[in-house]
Amino acid sequence: MSRNLTIADLLKNSMQTAPIVRKNITDFEMYGFSAADVDQLESDVANFKTMLPDEHYNNLFRTSVLLTEESQARILKHLRTLGFVLKIERRKGFSSVDKLTFSKYAKFKVADLTKNVSELVNYLEQNPTFTSVLPKISKIIDLIKAEYLVLEAESNKNSTLREARTNATQEREALLDSIYTQFAQLCNTGKHMYKYTNTSLYNQFVITSGIKSKPETDELEDDLIEEVA
Repeated sequence: MSRNLTIADLLKNSMQTAPIVRKNITDFEMYGFSAADVDQLESDVANFKTMLPDEHYNNLFRTSVLLTEESQARILKHLRTLGFVLKIERRKGFSSVDKLTFSKYAKFKVADLTKNVSELVNYLEQNPTFTSVLPKISKIIDLIKAEYLVLEAESNKNSTLREARTNATQEREALLDSIYTQFAQLCNTGKHMYKYTNTSLYNQFVITSGIKSKPETDELEDDLIEEVA
């Protein structure tokens, strides 16, 4: 076996080693091992196999980012429509429109966009100077308010998925460390018994006990994901 195990090899070899140790647990007990240790190794391997890979969470996150971008685009479209309608009203003499600038919204990230859109809607609905034009822009405002809720929810989902992905990676790495440690200790013990007791039963541990580095979990491809603030 290579000194650099793959995860698949580590899991496979651990499951092959466990029953051998259990069958000869009396020999291993004098080195501090018990049947419970073997059970734990098998349990850890079984649990690791049920864990979802990083790519699962990456795909969910990419989808959420895409939905966020689509929601942003719809809000900006509604804002452009609102700006156009108010520009028409300005030509009719409604001077208060001069205070509003819509081009800045296209440059905002999600957090700034949701905050400013919320403030804009409140300003339009609560400022008495807009009373005369509210009937003409009420439908647009309703669309903006509805999309604002979608954007806010998807933005929160981004954060939740990012955290879930990080936690899942840490859990997988911790469990993999545990499996590797248990497997390496059993292999080194088997090698020791083969070397000093001349028991051919444990010669299979000689190959695996030479490992020095544990397998690495797949790295997150964050560079392929557009982070949304």
